[in-house]
Amino acid sequence: MVAVLALAGCGGPAPKTEVVCEDCSSGVEETADATNRSIAVEESVTHVYLAESGDARVEARMALSGADVDDLRTNETLLASVRDAITYEESDRYDYQYGYEGGYGYGPSRPAFQREDLAVRMAGSELVVTYRAANLSRRRLGATFSNYFYRADGQEIPRELEPGEPWHIATDRLVVHGPDGTAPIHRPPEATVEGDTLVWQGGETIDTRTYLVFGGGAAGGVHARIVVASEVFLWATPIALFGAVVPTVVLFGLSAVFALRYPGYVTDGWSVRSDPLFWAVLCVSATLVATILAAVFTGSGLLALAVVVLLPGLVGGLWWVVRPDDAAILGGTDGSDGREEATREPAESSAGDPVRPSDDPVQSDEDSVQLGGDPDPPTGESASRAEDTEPTGVVSGIAPGQRTLLAVGGSVAAVLVVTALVAADYRAVYAGWVAVGAGIVPLLALPVLGYTVTVPERSDLRGATVVVTSAAPWLVAFSLAVRGGNEVLTAPFLAFLWGFGAILVGLPLFYGMLWLATRRR
Repeated sequence: MVAVLALAGCGGPAPKTEVVCEDCSSGVEETADATNRSIAVEESVTHVYLAESGDARVEARMALSGADVDDLRTNETLLASVRDAITYEESDRYDYQYGYEGGYGYGPSRPAFQREDLAVRMAGSELVVTYRAANLSRRRLGATFSNYFYRADGQEIPRELEPGEPWHIATDRLVVHGPDGTAPIHRPPEATVEGDTLVWQGGETIDTRTYLVFGGGAAGGVHARIVVASEVFLWATPIALFGAVVPTVVLFGLSAVFALRYPGYVTDGWSVRSDPLFWAVLCVSATLVATILAAVFTGSGLLALAVVVLLPGLVGGLWWVVRPDDAAILGGTDGSDGREEATREPAESSAGDPVRPSDDPVQSDEDSVQLGGDPDPPTGESASRAEDTEPTGVVSGIAPGQRTLLAVGGSVAAVLVVTALVAADYRAVYAGWVAVGAGIVPLLALPVLGYTVTVPERSDLRGATVVVTSAAPWLVAFSLAVRGGNEVLTAPFLAFLWGFGAILVGLPLFYGMLWLATRRR
């Protein structure tokens, strides 16, 4: 209880609702009520004049009515009281506006801008409130740009408890002006374009995914989309990289090693028992999973350390027991059959001497080909069969090396296009679906890679699968960062967790498809 009372004396609850031109209208009415005067606000409007870069000028105009309006022109003390009511925050008082607090309801509020040089004066029957809003705009790619109302990038205002809550407007209208000679080239949600201004009506809110962009082009054009996409890319990239680096490195390393090693290794078939790379991958994966499970479910660091030390030895011992005597060494490029053939002794003749090709006085056409001779050309059905089965090395007029470059380049281009589309989706309309689709990619690409390594001539498909598998963590993390809003730590965590799961699920899919493909040959 003492702690609660102490906190209560620190100036009131922290504000949750931010209001444009806070108390500009209500400050007049509160002062009139406090001094028993007849003054009312008939109409009110707030104008925000953006500079090309830096501070903005804010001007609120309230049309007054009532028998005592003239007192504000003649009584400086009364006018100062209005100013004090508008600048309530300087005296550590809190106003209450209709906002979010456990649902809808009244809660503590504060001005949307950091108001500097605030002044109050009368202009005829209008009360005019002017102040500067610090650092509201800047130049970006030839346009005047403001991200002040965009909170999905995680840049919160100090003491802000609800960054996801929209801004409220205290006057009847909010009108935003760009620099002279410019017009809105990007229309935010819930705003209308009136001439060269953006207008929000009173009672509406400013969405927390709002960018202000003024320039010389047409509204909704390519220029505005590029400006917005560049801003999203700049703030979302560091968040995405934080969660995507480790999964990307692991998936690229695995898929690249698989694509380079297995096409030559599985030429004569593939066996789990004789593949040291499979056992190495199994050892690392099993050790990692077992260590995490031991640490999470038992909380024992000693048990986790024991798993790290003992499990690799157990897996290595199991492979040593089940492996055939002629198992390939890690990094070999030929299957066991090829190694057996290489070590096989030449056959002996009935006389006990080895039979060599040079000792055979009569050679067949096949022997002549092996020795470099020129056999008679095949005729008839055999010639037709040879033409059907002879590889040309070119598909559709494109050489194999060129096909691989095109496949890899096309895959990289597709990843860049998807990244640009997600960056343009500043309101996160479809970014979540892109994250889901990208999350499925490794689970489809790794089985495809498991098949293509059994077809040595399809290096183009292998190159494409390596690219899309490696890029999937980036697309997942980037899409989640754009969609995640101000929860900046959620996207990297989810991306890392997904990458870990994709690796553990994708490896069995790769080896399962490799086993099926080699069995069917």
